[in-house]
Amino acid sequence: MSVGELPNRQPASLGSTFGAGDLPTFYASADQHSNRCQSRYLLLQRFQPGGLASAGIGGTTSWKLFGGQFSAAIAMVGFTLAAIARLSLSQQQPETKWFDGRAAAESTKTLAWRFAVGGEPFKVNVTEQLAVTTFTNRILELTQDLPSLDSPAGNHTQVTPAMRQLRGRDLHDRQTAYATYRILDQQIWYSNKSNWNEVRSSRWAAALLTIDVLGATAAAARLAGWIQLDLLGIAATCSAIGVAWLQAKQHDLLSRTYAVASHELSAIHDRLQMIHDEAEWASEVEQAEEAISREHTLWRASRSSLR
Repeated sequence: MSVGELPNRQPASLGSTFGAGDLPTFYASADQHSNRCQSRYLLLQRFQPGGLASAGIGGTTSWKLFGGQFSAAIAMVGFTLAAIARLSLSQQQPETKWFDGRAAAESTKTLAWRFAVGGEPFKVNVTEQLAVTTFTNRILELTQDLPSLDSPAGNHTQVTPAMRQLRGRDLHDRQTAYATYRILDQQIWYSNKSNWNEVRSSRWAAALLTIDVLGATAAAARLAGWIQLDLLGIAATCSAIGVAWLQAKQHDLLSRTYAVASHELSAIHDRLQMIHDEAEWASEVEQAEEAISREHTLWRASRSSLR
């Protein structure tokens, strides 16, 4: 999903009264960790092109202010900001921490849903003690990958009362809650993000085309002797930075990927309505959660390939 986006998903409800605070404590920790690292990464990413653009402007102009080389100062500051951002990204690795935190949060949410609605490996016909033990062991495995997470305030509970309550309902109630608050919630999220990325892709394409046209116009004007200011370097720098940013954000790819995920979840939502057996239900929930996890795995793989 991004520097394109993964999205900071808002926690889906497990029922009409089930909110973010009813998910396992580890979810809140991993989600907050991921959001902080994502914000830091995107901030540093913006400093790099911003600094380089400033350096490009300073390098292609000869402005003077108060008797000093103002353009040279702009270039120096721009290169310095870009270097600091690049060094911070290399040393702090916020992108990797963002991905790891998001993976842990999404894995925890998947486990919570499987437990709450009786999906594999938490069938409702197994004892609650065995289901809880299996669940807490899975959460413990996830915590090993992120040992430095801060603990959120409040009750530190992994198997929450709301999860137990939904698990205790009949099959029809669990089906309704899962289809509405998990599958449909995710399907709408992917659909909205697909449209959002499609709009951003179109806007960036238009912006880059405008820069190219302006650059060509400036070149023609200088060739004709109408202007002396060197705008070609500025246009070329801005165009190159825009192309690099667009490749990093992957708006076009994400738009298509999210659209496919939305259609798949829509089909899963319809298929869930036709199940009337607990064993079949447990297997179907497992397949649905694997479909959701698969999209996230593909997003992480696509982001790793750009490093």
